[in-house]
Amino acid sequence: IPTPGDLLPGVGLLDDLVFMGLCSLIFVAISPLALVTEHRNAISGKGADAVAHLDGYRYPKESSDLAFGFVVMMLLLALSGYLGGLLGALLFGVGYISSAMMRARALSNSVQVTEQQLPHLYQALQRALSHLPPVKVQMFVTQEANMNAFAFGYEEPYSIVVTSGLVANLADDELQAVIGHELGHIYYGHARLISLMAGATPIRWLFYKWSRSCEYSADAIALLASGGNPKPVVTALLKLSSGLTDI
Repeated sequence: IPTPGDLLPGVGLLDDLVFMGLCSLIFVAISPLALVTEHRNAISGKGADAVAHLDGYRYPKESSDLAFGFVVMMLLLALSGYLGGLLGALLFGVGYISSAMMRARALSNSVQVTEQQLPHLYQALQRALSHLPPVKVQMFVTQEANMNAFAFGYEEPYSIVVTSGLVANLADDELQAVIGHELGHIYYGHARLISLMAGATPIRWLFYKWSRSCEYSADAIALLASGGNPKPVVTALLKLSSGLTDI
């Protein structure tokens, strides 16, 4: 990628840094989950029994859709030269800051779910985790009428936020399915990449197809988190997509 490194010291390294950072993120995201988890556990000193074997539940086209978005981005960076590198760094920087602000805003108006506070939600989280590999997660309920849930974070403990509208209108087994869906985004690394794209609309456009594939992968984990029972997964999705509360 051409850069005016001789004229502006440091700028020539900036787009290279963006490129290498993106390559690292994408490489980790498209690598087999069990292998990535095994290496992370080895670095952190965890045992082999904590290795996640969820690759069989990943939507088959997810990795290729992610690779496609990455290739298009690299071509755009190559064509735009150093300005593309600067813009890429700016967009991802804005995404990182926006993600942090979104987390702070969400949590400032939220109640943390604990064994003593909102115990039925805590039990739904524990039931979902009982069918899945261990991961450290904090869950919060935010005051909002819309039915929604999202996960974010770059490392443990990750955060799952559900709205009060969701809690009010979904049964406990449906909440367990939704929590499982958000756990899927955490296990597969979607939460990290989507958090980086939080304030970068042009980048989200490039990875729109991949983001759709992520939803299929997360739905598969929702089914797994529900003990293989498809009914709460289906009814929860119908309620979320239609806004109806009596299904």
